Amino acid sequence: MTVPLEDGMVHWPGDPECRIFRHFKLGQDDKPCNLTKVEMSAHTATHMDAMCHFVPGGIGMDEMPLEATIGPCRVISMTHVEDQIMPKDLEGLDLRKGERIIFKTRNTERSWDM
Repeated sequence: MTVPLEDGMVHWPGDPECRIFRHFKLGQDDKPCNLTKVEMSAHTATHMDAMCHFVPGGIGMDEMPLEATIGPCRVISMTHVEDQIMPKDLEGLDLRKGERIIFKTRNTERSWDM
């Protein structure tokens, strides 16, 4: 279901690369803890798109009620879609207002080893 985050992993063309590195190491230079720094685009790996990403005036993830993102969901295969999911791809799916949907895309089968 999810793609593991890895330093330098595949990312959307034009987005910043994913960078993961140890910022502090416990005991080194008197550091009291380990601390990992992660730098990546919000569209790296498995993610949720906020409405504001593709709908003018749509809400951001920070405005979405948490209960809207947690609970039972319907998984819809979109593995036939070549590039990006478009409105025409959703026709005939009987989508219901407030329903949680996970789209299974071609990326599910893709090798993430680069």
